[in-house]
Amino acid sequence: MFWKFFYLCLIIFFISEATFPFNSSTGFSMLPTAKFSEYYFLNKYFYQKINHGDVIVFETKNDGDYIKRVVGLPGDKIK
Repeated sequence: MFWKFFYLCLIIFFISEATFPFNSSTGFSMLPTAKFSEYYFLNKYFYQKINHGDVIVFETKNDGDYIKRVVGLPGDKIK
């Protein structure tokens, strides 16, 4: 019985980690919204329309993931 429960937990963990991974904040640029070293539960596969003020996570090739707030969208004009 223990091994069945153990394997079930292991399968659930890997499925949830692949679909909804955790990410942590490593900088201070998003204070007070995202505090340093806080962990966040991400939704990687179900996208919604991005609006001004939304907090997004995106990958970079060199530095890993960034957590940032959207301040401009395509078509916006800067004054």
